[in-house]
Amino acid sequence: GLLFKRAMFDLIDAAPVTATRVRAWDFAATEAKAGRDPDWTVGARWSRALDGTFYVEDIVRLRGRPLEVEQSVKSTAEVDGKSVAIRIPQDPGSAGVNVADAYVRLLAGYNVKVERVTGSKVERAKPASAQADRKNIKLVRGPWNVAWLQEHEAFPEGDHDDQVDTSSDAVAHLALPAYKPRADFRLGLSDSRPHERADA
Repeated sequence: GLLFKRAMFDLIDAAPVTATRVRAWDFAATEAKAGRDPDWTVGARWSRALDGTFYVEDIVRLRGRPLEVEQSVKSTAEVDGKSVAIRIPQDPGSAGVNVADAYVRLLAGYNVKVERVTGSKVERAKPASAQADRKNIKLVRGPWNVAWLQEHEAFPEGDHDDQVDTSSDAVAHLALPAYKPRADFRLGLSDSRPHERADA
């Protein structure tokens, strides 16, 4: 691993209930087709506890048509609950603005944050790498762990970096002063168990 190594991450059974949470999304432009290995759409739910420790709680990962992706984003928001912020990336250009605006409308009633994507993927990943190097990122056990670890270890030379992009965005979001964990900020999920949806 160039920025991430398997030994940096401890597996745990559950994240603390009291924490600040965000679901960071990275959208793929293509759906799965025979003989191809396209990118994935990924939604990663991270939390940051009162002591500053980061937790990767859940990964939603799919390849699908735009409508399928929209439905997954909306249903995931409903499962997470309104206490979980949602971070949507805005790619450069008018198309990126339109996509971001569409998701803000889709997620009316939720705490949606749109952030412009700037800088190289490696530079964006360095803050998450720094936290991992100090063993300050824990993984909640789930069926997504192996694929997540493999992609992070292979970055930036691997075939995919969608999950790494969500790690970069989640750490950036949770490190903001406005999102410093508070003792009264508790999990508001209708189902707090880790889950994964992976549609190939």
